[in-house]
This record gives sequence, C-alpha cells and structure tokens, in this order.
Amino acid sequence: MIIQAASEHDIQVELAAELMEKKDYAGAVLETGRVLDNLEPHVSTVAQASLTRAKAMIHKLMSEMEEKGERPPPETIDTLWSHLETSKRLNPECGETIEWMHRISGVLRKIPPPWSREKTDFDVLVIGAGSAGVGTALMLTETFGLDQSRVLMVERGEVGESFRRWPKEMKFISPSFNQQGWTKSFDLNAIASGTSPAFTLHAEHPSGDEYAAYLEAVVKVKELNVRRSTEVVEVRSVGKGLPLFSVDIRSVTGENDEQSAMETLSARYIIWAAGEFQYPWATGTPTKEGQQEEKKSEGDEGGKGRKTLADERLPGSELCLHNSRVSSWSDLPGDNFIIIGGYESGVDASVNLSRAGKGCKVLASTPTWSTKDSDPSVEIAPYTTARLREAISHPNPHCRPELYAPIRVDRIARAPQGGYNVTASWKAVEVTPHAPLRVLTGEIPTVEPGEPESTLVLHTRIG
Repeated sequence: MIIQAASEHDIQVELAAELMEKKDYAGAVLETGRVLDNLEPHVSTVAQASLTRAKAMIHKLMSEMEEKGERPPPETIDTLWSHLETSKRLNPECGETIEWMHRISGVLRKIPPPWSREKTDFDVLVIGAGSAGVGTALMLTETFGLDQSRVLMVERGEVGESFRRWPKEMKFISPSFNQQGWTKSFDLNAIASGTSPAFTLHAEHPSGDEYAAYLEAVVKVKELNVRRSTEVVEVRSVGKGLPLFSVDIRSVTGENDEQSAMETLSARYIIWAAGEFQYPWATGTPTKEGQQEEKKSEGDEGGKGRKTLADERLPGSELCLHNSRVSSWSDLPGDNFIIIGGYESGVDASVNLSRAGKGCKVLASTPTWSTKDSDPSVEIAPYTTARLREAISHPNPHCRPELYAPIRVDRIARAPQGGYNVTASWKAVEVTPHAPLRVLTGEIPTVEPGEPESTLVLHTRIG
C-alpha cells in the first residue's frame, strides 16, 4: 500500500512538471498541493524513521569497531549523518536527534585518523598565517577537533603580514560591529564565530596593523601552532596511495636567507593560504618568487606560444610605486600624483593623499564612483564613496582628486624634462542602467571624457 501511494505521488509530481512546461501554473499548483496534502501527515513518521535508522547504524558500527578495531568507512559515516540531518530538517524540534548529532560529533573527534599507523610530523600544514590561514587552523582544531600540535601554520613574516604592509591610513571598508550579544549575527570582518575585531579592537573600520593584532590575539588565545619568519621552499607529494607531502622550509631573517639551514617536514595535507598581496607583479626587476614563476612558465612545454607574465605587464610599470610599498601616504615626497586604477585601493589612495594636502589624478577603466548597478562588485563601497565626496569638497582646490574615466592606461615612460609621462586612451562611455531606487546625494564630478581611442598624456614628477 505504501509502494502504491508512492507511485501515485510520483505520477502526480511528473504531471505537475509537464503542466509547468505547458505554462499551466494553476494546474501545477493543484497537483503538487494534492501530493503535499497526502504526505504531510507522514512527515513526522519519516523523521522518526530516519532517526531510528541512524541510531541502528551507529550501534552496528560501534559493535564492528569493537570487534575489528578498524575505523568505519567515510561513506558509511556520511550515510548515517545524512539520516540524522533528514530527521532534523523534517522535525527541527526533536531534541533526541540533536543530542545524537552531538554524540556522534564527539565520537568522531576521538577516532584516530586513518593515517595514524604512519608517523608524520603534522596532519595538516597551513602555508600562511593571515586571515585565511588562521581561520582555517582554528576551524580544523575547534570545529573538527584536530590536535592543535598536529596542525602547523608556516608564515614567511609575522601573523597577518599582508595587513601589516598596508599604508597606515588604509582601513577596512566593511564595518566591524559586535552584535552577537543580542542578534547572534557575525562580525563581517571576523575569521571565526565567537571572535570579533570590533570587540577585540573597539574599532569599526580597522587599520591593517589593528587587524593583524586581532589575528595575533586569536592565535595566542586559541593556542594555535605557528612558525614565524619561515619560508616554504618546496612541497613534494611522496605518498603512495595515501596523501603524504614532504615540505622543505628555512628560516627567513633578511640576511643570507638562501644560506639558512634547510629543514624538511612531513604532513598529510597541505593548505595554501599565502595570499598574493605581498608580491605585486609590477616591476621590471621582479621579486625572486615572480622570477621563478615566470621561468617555470617559459620552460613549460605546454606553455609555448602562451603569453607570459612579462608579456602582460603594463609597459613602464617598473616606474610605478605599488600600493604595498607605501608605508604612509602623508610621508610620500611630492605633492602631485597619478593613480592608475579607480577601484577601492586607488580611490582610498586619492582620499588619503587629499587629506595629506597633496593633489592627484585617478585614471580608471570605469567610473566606479558613479556606477548605478545592483551588482555591488562593480562600484566602490558606500564608505569609500563618502570619503571621496569629502575629498572632492576639500577647501584647497589643489587637494581635490581629479577623476578620469573611462580610460585605459597604455604606457608609462620617463619624461625628457624629468618626471614621468603617462599615456592613456579614452574608452567609449557606456550607458549606465537605470536604477530608480538609487538616490544619489550628489554626482561626483568626473573630467569630461574625450573621443573614444583619442590619446591623453599626463605628466607627474613622482612615480
């Protein structure tokens, strides 16, 4: 009788799908309503059956573990866990289901990993101790119960190194607000539940140094394992059938690093969390890491004919000063700059130069400060826009950023009279979509664009 009922329901659902294709929405609503009306009284029964089956599987697995001394197969654990999740979804108020989920989680944390028979230095090696690295290490140890001594972060600098390299005026655009006390919501800039930069720092928009201090505090309080000033030189897969990696590392002091003694660690899993901010690919004399990557690309047989990183660099980019090499905008020599790029970091630079009493021109491929689009990724944040409005209203006209868009920078070259010439081409102006719910408090003035593909040359004394 149950099989017959299920077959009837299947037929009704298929009929509803056919009605949808025929755009008979009323008929589809009617047919699916009949199915739901018939099945609703049985939902609690299905929930109880899922819970009972999960409990039976658990007892069976425990008996087999005691008898054989072997860890249960992952697919079996996944199956019993899916039954518990089904029971919870169908009956969220069932305390017994929640209790069993907690019990199983505790048991799984105590089961030794399958590779315990083969000794390795670490179960997991995380390369990088920034927000991703610290957050991952915290999740592995606190959420999944890995032994803290078996999870190691390796960091070339200090914890939060990339944030420490921010210009001192740069701050997070996303606000930190500690509201867990009454809404249990998540601090936008937190790396894990139960932590909050707003609480740790008492700052709404943390600076890079402040955020690094937050990450350092998490590492200290949670007693996470980290090796600072340590460079990963090479990672090799040496496992046969099982994941196993050999990792060469050495100490980084800034002097004769290549002469430092090499140390080799073994780990079951490697997690790459090193980021990319520290090593901008923008100079004619690239970093050692960049040179090695390009050499590898050029030597790759499969890479012949492809553009290398050097091919894609902007001509003259080695004359520019990358954002990561600025310790403070106010300390930069000179009083007039050209900024290439008009998204968050570019506009942030223009704002801080304005506040420091300096002038600048911003060259952007799109007018991110006046874009009206429901996609927030194509425009700068409200926090950034508000500060830009403040900058263009500076009482000193020299300190008001000049905004050029849409424009494409073609090359940078040394000028015969000294300084630098930036050659750019105007792009065609795109019609922005109508946004009826977008009420601007005032348009941000942009330099009148020239004809598409017409050339503009700007001069600056500072690179």
